[in-house]
Amino acid sequence: MRNLKLTSLSHIKLMVVEDDVAQLNVIKAILAASGAIDIVAVTSATDAARILATQATKVDCIICDHRLGDISGLELLQKIRSGQNPFIARDVRFIMVTGYSDLSLVKGAAGLDVSGFVLKPVETAKLLNAVQIAMAQKQQLKSPKVYAAMKLSDI
Repeated sequence: MRNLKLTSLSHIKLMVVEDDVAQLNVIKAILAASGAIDIVAVTSATDAARILATQATKVDCIICDHRLGDISGLELLQKIRSGQNPFIARDVRFIMVTGYSDLSLVKGAAGLDVSGFVLKPVETAKLLNAVQIAMAQKQQLKSPKVYAAMKLSDI
């Protein structure tokens, strides 16, 4: 992973999806310390999808735990990339946070064009670097049908 010069995140609207409140607060604190002022924080993928599905909520980058209590981070990413809701931008940057370095998870996320990975415990430099890289990349997405057809049951 290349290291980019870390700049303020004040111009980026972020969403953090993490069901562990302590981890959620750590990630929010890291982002806030780097200048992020517009952070939407939720504890479930269902809440994230509901909030994103409103016309009023647009985010530039989602930082999402993989293992959540309701649906997984991969399932949320699949819903976004497959265009299930017209108000959620399919090309939103999506960073997966996980405590597991499972190869099938990495392959599944790569197939869904994840923008980055951060392993737990979350380290400041690694999280900020992932956000910087994700925001610098141009998303090259496949057809919504390709994402919708992906089988996540084995991940």
